[in-house]
Amino acid sequence: MKTAFDKFISLLGKCSENGDEATRLQLLASIIQSQDYKVLSRAVALKTAFQEFYSMPVLEVLDNKTLMEREKLLHKLVSFHYQLIQCIHGGNGPELTEKDLPDFISSKSISRVLSKISLSHKTTNYSNIGEEDALKLFSDTTVKSAQKCFELLPVSITRQESISEEDIIKNMGDSFFCISIDEFERIHQEFLDFAEKGERTIHAEKIRWKKHILLKIVVILLCFGAAFACSQYGLISEASTQIVYLVMLIAAILFMIWG
Repeated sequence: MKTAFDKFISLLGKCSENGDEATRLQLLASIIQSQDYKVLSRAVALKTAFQEFYSMPVLEVLDNKTLMEREKLLHKLVSFHYQLIQCIHGGNGPELTEKDLPDFISSKSISRVLSKISLSHKTTNYSNIGEEDALKLFSDTTVKSAQKCFELLPVSITRQESISEEDIIKNMGDSFFCISIDEFERIHQEFLDFAEKGERTIHAEKIRWKKHILLKIVVILLCFGAAFACSQYGLISEASTQIVYLVMLIAAILFMIWG
């Protein structure tokens, strides 16, 4: 059943002596009455692209061939919008680059990016990209490396046993990011293992150092004890004892420092 708008366009077409103009009006009616066009007009992520290529003031000045091409693109654009939003948190969003940003009036370009986007409930991401900023996923300034994201976090956070998405968002400031949870957790675990190994090494080194100092003290005490015993049994003269003690004191100091 025709709507009042369809009837109005049809009437204009009949009144027009130009067949191309009648066709153009019908194409316009077909586009703006379609469900895909309505969905696209509400797509927050594609607001700029819609205003630039699909708003009524733009469509009204296009020729029939171009209008037909734009009409064919509507469904692809709706699919692209849906998949783009989904792959931010559940797909290969971190793999997208500036080179993947599609030309919104090229069927081939849109098809290419649609074929690259992969959605998966098993592949989940941490991200602070909202629907209104979804196209930031294509920006090379957006952090998509889990390693880089981890390096930007303060040590107090990275040393925690677990790091939540809220922790990351809080510490990333104004930077947009979309990173694989699995990759991030792997890097975090490697860091914790390295830190634990380092702590064990430091602890072992402290024990070794203490034992070394204790051994030096024991050696020095034994040497002084031997000198004292020798002086008591008359093996060293009283005059020589003072010199021996002085020499041994200097030697002990040097031994404690460089021994």
